[in-house]
Amino acid sequence: MTTNIYEFNGSLLVSVPDGVLNSTASPLQLPGKGYTNYGAPVLQDILWTMTNFAGSVAPTPLLQGVLWYNTGANQLQVYTGSAWSTVLKDNQNNLPVTTLTYDIGSSSLKWNNIYANTVNANTISATTITGPTNLFYTTQTNLPTVNNTYNLGSSSFTFNTVYATTFNGTATQAQYADVAERYAADDEMEVGDVVTLGGSAEITKTTEDCDTFVFGVISDKPALQMNSKAGTDATHPYVALIGRTPCKVIGPVGKGCRLVSSDTPGVARAADSGENPLCIIGRALADKTTTDIGLVEIAIGRA
Repeated sequence: MTTNIYEFNGSLLVSVPDGVLNSTASPLQLPGKGYTNYGAPVLQDILWTMTNFAGSVAPTPLLQGVLWYNTGANQLQVYTGSAWSTVLKDNQNNLPVTTLTYDIGSSSLKWNNIYANTVNANTISATTITGPTNLFYTTQTNLPTVNNTYNLGSSSFTFNTVYATTFNGTATQAQYADVAERYAADDEMEVGDVVTLGGSAEITKTTEDCDTFVFGVISDKPALQMNSKAGTDATHPYVALIGRTPCKVIGPVGKGCRLVSSDTPGVARAADSGENPLCIIGRALADKTTTDIGLVEIAIGRA
């Protein structure tokens, strides 16, 4: 009598005679019925399977789908039927090297936690941001192991959008320079418009000279976009609350000068000595010598 061993696709792999141990048909030992000390090869097979044939030499004979942990290269590999293909590498040299941009997850499929030392991106939209370990990427040769830190992308390889519930990290870098939040506006706004709390919505352009209710400046390119789903730039423009952004200014202003609202709608002016500090929008970071209205880079909220 023989015991027939079939592969997953239904094809016959080998017929093992009774009392015989077959070690030539697969990397596992296949005992036939009545083999002496039958339990020893069975337990050996279980152990080898649990450890993915860990060793510096590939298991033989080769069968498609066999997993092998290559201890010489610290790589988990799978036999494709013609070659060994790496599934996991214990190093960081495993990211795609193209200049394309990719999404990680989507609005409906989010990573629960992303750990990194540094996240480089044009903008970051997230619920919260927080320490370093691993992230599983969506390509074949890319699964880092534990207790190491890795770069997610590079200056020439950036992900288009990163979706997550929580970001854990040591530092966050951004190309732009202000923290801004969306607010409902009573009219369409332009970059640099000075706004106050009021009007028929949440914010409106300032019209009062030295307005004590001055609230912020419409941002150009916010680094941190809070309340990002509240609306569009037309209905809910980003108001810069901290950092630096262009601001509409009328008349001359010197670098370092404090700015307050003017009676020209949405436009600031250089503050006079002794004016109410509650009116101060920020401080100019550049000189302006003309008398007309122009954009000046300012530091928001710097008294």
